[in-house]
Amino acid sequence: MIKGLGVFLMVLYAGFSFQLDGFGPGLSYGIVLVLTLASGIGAVYCLAAPEGWGPESWAQVDGPFTLNSESMIRELESLARTVRQEGLLAMESRRKDLKDPFLRHLMKKVMDGHEKSTLLPLIRSQCETRFRLIELNRDFFERVIALIPLVGLVPTLVLFGSILMRPGATGFGLAFVPFGLMLFLQLILEAAFGGRFEFLRNEARIHYELLEEGLTCIQDGVTVELVGDRLRSKVQVNPRWADA
Repeated sequence: MIKGLGVFLMVLYAGFSFQLDGFGPGLSYGIVLVLTLASGIGAVYCLAAPEGWGPESWAQVDGPFTLNSESMIRELESLARTVRQEGLLAMESRRKDLKDPFLRHLMKKVMDGHEKSTLLPLIRSQCETRFRLIELNRDFFERVIALIPLVGLVPTLVLFGSILMRPGATGFGLAFVPFGLMLFLQLILEAAFGGRFEFLRNEARIHYELLEEGLTCIQDGVTVELVGDRLRSKVQVNPRWADA
């Protein structure tokens, strides 16, 4: 479906590109240029999609993380305190208040009697799934970014050739407008989103490492203070004992 739409937009893009040489500077030129570049970008968006990618991937890439690292640590510390002071069964009422859906799921598994040897692979598998989703979107983004200047190159070549064929050729600067606009768009997108995927990967890694370490501490009966130290060591250097 998305590939077919890409082919259709590519045909429109080619048609609009060759319409540009019929206009000089002005409103008509601007409208046709916008239609040309918009259809070209749309075609690139559809045709650059790697295998397994779909538009819904963008919606999923941010992840279901509802807590920052410190909030997650406090949640896990609270759970560890509840288990040590009141026992495992007391976690049922506490579990319903957890904001992270995956943590709620894991605590239900703990209450059902699952050992950490069963639950830790589940956490790691979930982490790997998120890594693959992030990499899939990174691959798509890099393909689109690399092709965007080419969207401006075709209309630029059409305009350049048209100008050369005219007697007393002038207005060469106008011919480079489409290519220049697409280079500018490439720079903006790269600056805005180029580092986002590394941030998302690091966020996911920390999130699942905290879940893994927290679950291990809770099932091993580690003291609450030590739970906090072990968790914060995942995200900070010398978190608590630097001034000890």
